[in-house]
Amino acid sequence: MSLRRRSTATLAGLAALSALTATACSARTSDDPIRTERAADATAATPSVHTRPQDTKDGAASVMLRSCPQAGADKPVGQNPWGLNCLVLEQLADGTTVTMNCWVSTTPPPGEKSAKWFKVTVTSGDHAGKEGWVWSDLVRNQTPDTPRCASVGHENDPAASPPEPLRFEVTGTCTSNGGELSNRSSGFTPGEEYSVSAARPDGSFYRLGKDTGTVGADGSVTWKWPCKGDAPGTYSTELVDLGTGRAVEASFTIGAPPEGPAEGAANTGGTGGAEGGANAGGAGGGGSTGGTAAAGGSGASGGSAAAPPQQPRSERITVFNKVTDGRTRMREDTPAYLSTVTENFCASRGCVLSGTEVVTGDHLTATCHTQGARTTNGHDKDSADDTNEGLAESRLWYGVRWSDGRFGYISAVWIDPGQRGGLGLPSC
Repeated sequence: MSLRRRSTATLAGLAALSALTATACSARTSDDPIRTERAADATAATPSVHTRPQDTKDGAASVMLRSCPQAGADKPVGQNPWGLNCLVLEQLADGTTVTMNCWVSTTPPPGEKSAKWFKVTVTSGDHAGKEGWVWSDLVRNQTPDTPRCASVGHENDPAASPPEPLRFEVTGTCTSNGGELSNRSSGFTPGEEYSVSAARPDGSFYRLGKDTGTVGADGSVTWKWPCKGDAPGTYSTELVDLGTGRAVEASFTIGAPPEGPAEGAANTGGTGGAEGGANAGGAGGGGSTGGTAAAGGSGASGGSAAAPPQQPRSERITVFNKVTDGRTRMREDTPAYLSTVTENFCASRGCVLSGTEVVTGDHLTATCHTQGARTTNGHDKDSADDTNEGLAESRLWYGVRWSDGRFGYISAVWIDPGQRGGLGLPSC
């Protein structure tokens, strides 16, 4: 009897529990807090971009939506490693949601480690529907099954507009007795450096007090040439815009002093001019004693003797084969060499000129210069050497005649720092 009574009670309890459950379930509505919580969880898991303190720009934090999976190439002329115009398309606010389409691995942003980038479509905010690339570390709630992109792709790269032409003109008049030339210039990359070299009327190298300068915000260069003490004649010069690798060549003329005794007679040893006190950037070109001439042309000499024709010449350059080693030190690199093209890593690409290895202190005979691949003696993927005073980069290459008559190229980065400006040599 007791067992039956317990069974009856148990059945009654189960029936009551079943009824209670049924009542609770029938009472749920579309506003069920459990469903709302799950919906909130789903929203929170939507991929979105996020900012970091170091991404703050002008007081407003944003994430860059780029036209290609590459950072650090978004400059005015913005040529990326693939030769296309890689730019920032939009600046996305923190929390902007996106759809992750696919991913690729290229190179990390400067100073970062991850080389992964996501191709995304913006799904919220003012830029909804826009497509582009975002660095992987700036995407929250990443979709784990996002596929790899079939190709890097540059369908979002804007067409590269041609840069403003380089313009450099010398203004003013002067003679060996005195006077100072100035310039009008434009088209250089604002904030970047430019290099400058100059040659005397006989074609010999004119050593400048300083062979580099910084381009102004308006794209102009700062250049003045005090003429006192320089021999009369037509001088040549070249300026290289290191932001784009473009160069402009020019000439200018220093007039002969008036006949008869004159105070401050010309010193043919060249104690004046840029060697004696030209400002940052040293020499430039394109002027004449009679007025102004466009870069690349020489003006009338204003009565000075005709400049002798320039003869083929060369310059003895010294190898500086050192790379950065942390914040302050430099160390000797593996031997440098001449290459048959103006490209790096020729030892592994078959373009090395065999038997031309050189180390710091060796001397070479340079006969010309040209533009080629960007070369640096630092570590692009490591910011530790950013403050190293020996850090250098250049697109300038010297054409060198080896002792057995063979001709090859070497980057100016592997040459003594004081000889990296072209040395007034002609173009190769």
